[in-house]
Amino acid sequence: MTATASPLFSANLSAPTELLPDWQPAYRTGLGAAYIGDSLEAMRAIPTGSVDLVVTSPPYALHFKKAYGNVAASEYVAWFLPFAAEIKRILKDDGSFVLNIAGSWNPGHPTRSISQYKLLIALVEEIGFHLAQEAYWYNPAKMPVPAEWVTVRRIRVKDAVERFLARVRHNIDVHLETLGTDLVRALEEEGGKVSADRLSDLAKSASTVQAQEGKLDLLAKLVGSMRMQDEATTLRGIIEALARGAAGEAARVAVLLVDGDTLRSFAEFGYAGGSKPADVSLDSFPALARAVTDRQRLALVAGTSGRVPDVPAFMRALPGNTALVVPINVGAAVVAMLYAEGPERPVGAAPTSASLWTEHVEVLVRHASSRLENVTSRRTVEVLSSSR
Repeated sequence: MTATASPLFSANLSAPTELLPDWQPAYRTGLGAAYIGDSLEAMRAIPTGSVDLVVTSPPYALHFKKAYGNVAASEYVAWFLPFAAEIKRILKDDGSFVLNIAGSWNPGHPTRSISQYKLLIALVEEIGFHLAQEAYWYNPAKMPVPAEWVTVRRIRVKDAVERFLARVRHNIDVHLETLGTDLVRALEEEGGKVSADRLSDLAKSASTVQAQEGKLDLLAKLVGSMRMQDEATTLRGIIEALARGAAGEAARVAVLLVDGDTLRSFAEFGYAGGSKPADVSLDSFPALARAVTDRQRLALVAGTSGRVPDVPAFMRALPGNTALVVPINVGAAVVAMLYAEGPERPVGAAPTSASLWTEHVEVLVRHASSRLENVTSRRTVEVLSSSR
């Protein structure tokens, strides 16, 4: 919070300390002073009717918690009104209050929260402010969130505006770096098994994609797919989220559950025609049986005939494509296999948004394995606790 002298920008060093005589400024210049502390407590110490302008950008009512703290949309108005009351008190009769605020999405649904509109109404009807005007910050480089609805399922468009207050526009590469950090943190917090070197290579590969916004979309979509798994509370829900997320990366996806010597078809995406996923006997396909036994991925590259031996017809990659079968592990057991197929990356060629799909699918599978282990362990503890 910065208090300025009157008239505005005058070089009067005594004015800031007169507003907060009992507070020690972190620093001050001829244009004002900066204080570090609880802004509500600071405002309560400022004399009534002494401030010309208050500008603030409070924490938004986001579903995901931030390190600096933010409340849920359902609590947002009640949380902000005490600040608003103090702002109203310290402003002069001709003073102004500028609020930068953005909306949020309802968790688990492709609909927007209306908390910011409720706040606007409360500021006018309960606090006594008058709405002068709205301005918008046009920012086409905004992150495409929520990724589940904007980049994975593609049923909502990307926001490009925010209610305006002059703010520094971050370079999109900074957003990319932040997303990479979020990805690493998410895996660490959920006990993911992807190595730091692997994730670093993924970020470096993504950074070579030419289109700046395309780079952002890649990681935003991946993080969104991981969050879909995080929000699932059942084993079935986690595997369904994995299949849907992988389908956002690859052209064709199939998930098969391991049932003894049989793979049971569970989910499929992208199979418009031809052979579709069906139950598979492992006795008939030794390569798949070895992948299950050894818990190892199986790479499938289409030959000149477009056929790959030792796999079912629906696992034969189309010409120009490559495919892989990845085990989904819970502890030492393979509980399912994921088949994914997409464009082949030529040897030595630079990665593109289309050819990074294999790395993304493997990250999603590893994260799903971790989530399945977590849910299984929690359910075991619940069962043991309830039996006492």
